Amino acid sequence: MPASTTNKLFRNNAAWQLDKLPEPFASMKNKNTDPNGISPSFNNKGYSRMNRDITRAILNIRGYAGEIDGYLYGDYAVVQVSFNTCAAERKLADGTHEVCVYNSNGELRAAKISATGRYEPFDTLGSPNTDVDVSTICLALLGNSLSGEVKSMLNEGVYDVAGLTDEQANDLFWLNDYIYQTVNYDPNLLNVNIAADGNLSLVTKKTVESGAYNGTVIAGTPDILCGNSGKIKSKSKNLTMKEAKKEFAAFSNKHDWTDEERKLIPSFDDNFPVPPEAMRIARRYVDSKDDIRPMVNFMWRGVTAYGKSTGVEAIAAMLDMPLLRMTCHTNMETQNFLSDFVPDTSSADMSQLPDFETIKYDPVGAYLTITGVEDSNATQDMCLKAYGEAIAKQNSATPRFKHVESNFVKGITRGYIVEIQECSRIKDSGVLVGLNEYDRPGAVIPLINGTYAKRHPDAVVIYTDNVGYESCRTIDPSVIRRMSFIIDSYELPKERVLERIKYNTGYTDTSMLNKCYDIWSDLAKYAKEHDITEGTISVNELEMLVQSIKYDGELNFDDNVRECIIAKATSDKDEQDELYNSYFVNHSAF
Repeated sequence: MPASTTNKLFRNNAAWQLDKLPEPFASMKNKNTDPNGISPSFNNKGYSRMNRDITRAILNIRGYAGEIDGYLYGDYAVVQVSFNTCAAERKLADGTHEVCVYNSNGELRAAKISATGRYEPFDTLGSPNTDVDVSTICLALLGNSLSGEVKSMLNEGVYDVAGLTDEQANDLFWLNDYIYQTVNYDPNLLNVNIAADGNLSLVTKKTVESGAYNGTVIAGTPDILCGNSGKIKSKSKNLTMKEAKKEFAAFSNKHDWTDEERKLIPSFDDNFPVPPEAMRIARRYVDSKDDIRPMVNFMWRGVTAYGKSTGVEAIAAMLDMPLLRMTCHTNMETQNFLSDFVPDTSSADMSQLPDFETIKYDPVGAYLTITGVEDSNATQDMCLKAYGEAIAKQNSATPRFKHVESNFVKGITRGYIVEIQECSRIKDSGVLVGLNEYDRPGAVIPLINGTYAKRHPDAVVIYTDNVGYESCRTIDPSVIRRMSFIIDSYELPKERVLERIKYNTGYTDTSMLNKCYDIWSDLAKYAKEHDITEGTISVNELEMLVQSIKYDGELNFDDNVRECIIAKATSDKDEQDELYNSYFVNHSAF
């Protein structure tokens, strides 16, 4: 074979160390003398070297799954776009994707894609001392070679890692050598052109969404490259809390909260299914952090019991941020968002007040003891006045209150998440308009002591609002304009309803869950069609029915339907009977 300078694709020194591969591959030698007598090598030296990134690509195609040392196996796809072009994609452990497109004329394009769909350049190749993972590129190269002997080796099924045969080991070395040697020494088979500066041409979002890289899926499950749809496909499976926290770990690890602040951070089980709406808000917030106008104000509105507030708690948990809430009411004013009155349970302890000798000779210390405020300019007169107020406060029978910062001010000045619930309940639509000047990072916020603070750059405000109630009012358009975006959630898909109920109740009888869902759905539909709207038939009512059945079984099933669903739909006896008759006629089997 003709001599060649090693292609930049495989100049990474770290990729020749196997310690980051799963076992038994991490312990395999870097060469194989082929005990079966079949030459594994193209290099005429009688041995082949294993390359970490080539091996990772092979293990993906051979069905290996799992996460080893930060590398995620099994979440990938290879698509044959045309006779000359192959595209590959791979999901990384942090939730981002890599896409690579290889054409047999040597053209190589690639991109890294954030969870929100932002396309960025692939890492620069070519430096021996820079550890760049090129396994996604290797997937595209293998995909363009899936024929003949190569195809038969790759399609033999999952490696039995507990007992890798000599033949399988030989195949693995052979495939490593095939990719490495042909890239470097035989451009007629695999011609790979990489610019002198090591940069790859960018795969663009517009091209992907146009369908230019659609084709035949030959391995894996597409996510970005999705068959013939021409659009980016979102997977229906919700991330677990553990997976979501891992995606946002780089952001979360920057926090340095106090023990008291950590008490405000919600907690969830690792297997809690994170709502996709919560993921959308969290991703937009984190991805836009460095923008001139970051996304920090959101609205999530929908039917009651959809899970909006739980979703906000999930955002706080996976971003590791304290959460404060404000619940709106009819007569709320703008000032309520800036300050609040709370009961003052403190009282003057006469035994702790300073004597007049101390006031005379140490007015600064005496003033601090009386008021809790340090003032280097305190005088005897100030102390005496404060002393008198403390005595009066102690002896007064009038309820005492003190002026404090609201949760809204605390949250946005300290960098927390603030949830504002039920904002459409406020009678005066101009109340929220008064908060317009506080909607951006760095905005000046007035404090109750007459001083000012700035809105923290990390602060997030999420408005959650129910729809469909008579008490809901129109929200001023200027408030709507302040939102980065608005999520409308009017109906939970059945699979998400059942997933949520399984998680919350621990009840997993699929047949019974489906029966309960059908009953609940039919009653909700009947109530809507017959204007039975006094109460509620939300997902919460279905959950309570399932929880009751969890303990009763089918015993008292009819009573549970009446108590958990029908009685909460209306208090009118005739309407309850009407709903019950509808249930009995349609579900008499129970």
